[in-house]
Amino acid sequence: MLAALAHCGETRLRELAHHLDLDMSVVSRQVAQLELQGAVVRRANPEDRRSSLVSITPSGRAWVDALVRAHTDSVAAATADWTPQELTTLTTLLERLRDGLSRRMHGTEPRDDAPDRSGTHASPAPLP
Repeated sequence: MLAALAHCGETRLRELAHHLDLDMSVVSRQVAQLELQGAVVRRANPEDRRSSLVSITPSGRAWVDALVRAHTDSVAAATADWTPQELTTLTTLLERLRDGLSRRMHGTEPRDDAPDRSGTHASPAPLP
């Protein structure tokens, strides 16, 4: 949630819930907890008093930055002995996964160049 706020900036709770594909009640409870911890601030939406705007605080951004650094360091250590080809394969597969998840969330059809999943094609070689 903090990463989404760091990326999107100030947003309505409903838009944040939609972005995260979560129920509004879940987002509202989590934002309340993050607010108590000083990671986010919530304010009335001046354009629509029925809704709230939420944004990340400098403290919340510091948490996100620390988590990104820790994650980056962890992935770098775990793949330190991988070949460039293995890293390229991982990147390609993660991009396919991201695209598939995005299509699922947005209800769009697979691309025309998407691989055949009918089971009639040859299986890819296993990763070493």
